[in-house]
Amino acid sequence: MINEDYLTKDYKMKLCVYIILFLISTSYVYSQKIMKEFIKTEKAPLPVGPYSQAVLVNNILYVSGQVGINVDKNKLITESIEAETKQLMDNIEAVLKEANFNFENVVKSTIFITDMKNF
Repeated sequence: MINEDYLTKDYKMKLCVYIILFLISTSYVYSQKIMKEFIKTEKAPLPVGPYSQAVLVNNILYVSGQVGINVDKNKLITESIEAETKQLMDNIEAVLKEANFNFENVVKSTIFITDMKNF
């Protein structure tokens, strides 16, 4: 419990103002309508789990990870790391295009590899 003598009148006033500002900003954030659209294309491998190829939230596109599956042949490309990488980049491009984006719109990417000699 806070000692009342510790709280000065000025401090109480600032605390009250901060709480009111927080409540106003919180209600503003929660009052905004969030637009969410699930992106799906047949030109990239369909998810094998309970997730989407991509989700567009307001103006931000979140793309799920891709693998080097050629959807026309329904085959994982394994000839070389270069060929597999090219295929998965084509798959990502197909998802981006479905959402009316392209690689110029990409801000961040994460790449997972299993062998550092492929880095």
